[in-house]
Amino acid sequence: MPEIQESKKSKTAKASQDFLTVETVRDGVAVLKNGGLRMILMASAFNFALKAPEEQDAIIAQYQNFLNSIDFPIQFVIQSRKLNIEPYLAMMREYEKAQENELLKIQTGEYIEFVREFVDLSNIMTKNFYVIVPFNPSVAEKAGVNSLLGSIFGKAGRKPQTAVQSGRHS
Repeated sequence: MPEIQESKKSKTAKASQDFLTVETVRDGVAVLKNGGLRMILMASAFNFALKAPEEQDAIIAQYQNFLNSIDFPIQFVIQSRKLNIEPYLAMMREYEKAQENELLKIQTGEYIEFVREFVDLSNIMTKNFYVIVPFNPSVAEKAGVNSLLGSIFGKAGRKPQTAVQSGRHS
């Protein structure tokens, strides 16, 4: 009987793509189902606390000027993930096995254990920073979205301009 219930569930369950508003991603631009575009830019980080007070003030002022100068919504996303050191530890275990010197083999094993414990206790994270810049065409522009997308992605039926068409004669 459980098999029948599971098959009914799977028939009514929606695919995850049905919940996403992104239709496709081309050349680093997310094309939404409603015709909107999102450019996703990866940003780098720096340690603000290590800057001199004058540098910190200058950074804050420039950031404030940047935010005040934009006239569209913008989104900042920070992705944090726990650091995965398993590939590194696996490489070090192989190095330990291949080690012929017994003292170096012992030290390598202790080093592997130290690194594993340190990362577990310290909860070391990797962080990625993204800026998402939106473009939403207005209702009047939606008719021209296909030509806009075509021109952005090189699919528009453009005719090469000749010297005669541009008004110049050879």
